[in-house]
Amino acid sequence: SAGWVAAAVGRGRDVGVDVQVPAPVGDRLLRLCCLPGDADALAALPEDARRLGFARVFAVQEACVKALGEGLSGRPWTVPVPLDPRTGAWHRVHWSAPHGDPHDGR
Repeated sequence: SAGWVAAAVGRGRDVGVDVQVPAPVGDRLLRLCCLPGDADALAALPEDARRLGFARVFAVQEACVKALGEGLSGRPWTVPVPLDPRTGAWHRVHWSAPHGDPHDGR
């Protein structure tokens, strides 16, 4: 995670957190992890934007399955996450992004 650290605390609830560093992503992985239209949209972006978009989606996917106590065995790629994953829900998991994004300088 390139020096980034994340923590989550919840009283009376399950929590999950994940840190993803934008890295090269191939077409096969995009199609496995992203909603069909979103995979096409990411594939059409310049490399840096594609890396960042995929990292955001996969971080939410992994955090969701971690919140259920499943980790990668929970098949995070099956969690439907839109390209702008600021808020959302999947099964009994709800997510929201913190204010600011370390990748956009805020």
